[in-house]
Amino acid sequence: MKKVLLTLAVLLCSFWLIGQTISTFEDVLSGDSLLNGSESPLGTTYESGSAIFPNYYDTAWGGYWSNGFAITNISDSSTGDFSNLYGNITGSGYMSNSFAVAKHNSVIKIKGEAQNRTVKGFYLTNTTYAYHVVKDGNQFSKRFGGDTGNDPDYFRLVVKAYSQGILGADSVVAYLADYRFSDNQQDYILKDWEWVDLTNFGNADSILFTLETTDVGSFGPNTPYFFAIDDFTVENGSVGIFDKQDLTVNVYPNPAQDYILIEDGKNQPAFILNAEGKLVKNIATNRKEDVSTLQPGVYFVQLGTAVSKLVIQ
Repeated sequence: MKKVLLTLAVLLCSFWLIGQTISTFEDVLSGDSLLNGSESPLGTTYESGSAIFPNYYDTAWGGYWSNGFAITNISDSSTGDFSNLYGNITGSGYMSNSFAVAKHNSVIKIKGEAQNRTVKGFYLTNTTYAYHVVKDGNQFSKRFGGDTGNDPDYFRLVVKAYSQGILGADSVVAYLADYRFSDNQQDYILKDWEWVDLTNFGNADSILFTLETTDVGSFGPNTPYFFAIDDFTVENGSVGIFDKQDLTVNVYPNPAQDYILIEDGKNQPAFILNAEGKLVKNIATNRKEDVSTLQPGVYFVQLGTAVSKLVIQ
């Protein structure tokens, strides 16, 4: 019976899949590098997947990153001060090297066929700077929880969606640090990549990110207003797998158990998605990649806009 159900699932999934694009930022950076707008000051944009990430680098006072997103693969997860604006606490992207760091009041714009379709979500973590300031405090900011550990502090990201240029009333709140628990042992600061689901927004053309903290002084927030994201994922239309043979990915062997090899003349990054369309693994092309840790079942491999079914036995 289980074999029959699996065969049926394979047939159903093979004919129809909601296409999606993932902003991995691996297509923006190569090697150890950083894009913070200094290469194109007074307003520029970075594009990855089906999303546009605005940036503004101000030339006053010697120049500084003023607003929007910076694209980075800086791996410094220990320097917790203003000199390290572009590292995150995990030391890397989500199963990758590159990621984006953003400031308060930043907006992602969605482009192409993905515009006004469902935004699936993204991975979130703390920057190294914000993490260490929240944990230990500094000359400007308090240590969360206070001296007793009982202060009900929080640092959170509030996400809202624009549709047809109108900002919706609904929001998604993700906590970068939460010390509101009556049991202090439950207090936490986010130190891993955490998926933030945005599917309840429905169709959207832009996503707004704002930050909130309980540590506010006479000049405004004392907590460093930065956060890190990766794998921003948007639906970009329906793809009939067998109806569009030019949009398939060459995957060998298939079915697979221990490894797969994906052929690609451009050496693009590829992604393995589960049956729900959620990213489970980033992989490289033109070399053997280990898939032995994946549970048996039906998956999909995405390479650019091309998608193919993958069966793990």
